Amino acid sequence: MPFQPARNVDETYAAVNPDTPLEPDDPRYVELSQVRGGEHIASIIASCIRRTPALVYHKQLVTGGKSTELKRPQGQLERDGYF
Repeated sequence: MPFQPARNVDETYAAVNPDTPLEPDDPRYVELSQVRGGEHIASIIASCIRRTPALVYHKQLVTGGKSTELKRPQGQLERDGYF
């Protein structure tokens, strides 16, 4: 199906679907770490989880509707063999 630009607000909302988080490799993702202070949150969370000793649960508090951001470290960790 060829790309069709949205013609109104309803079609734009349906195309973007802001209530559904993006998957880790979704091309619509926009890296905003530069405006958040320069650090990539997905990499930081993934690194913290990797450093946590085996048999110890890692806890991380993320606020503000960061479902898309949490899917990114999930994708990184799954590629590394975590589940």
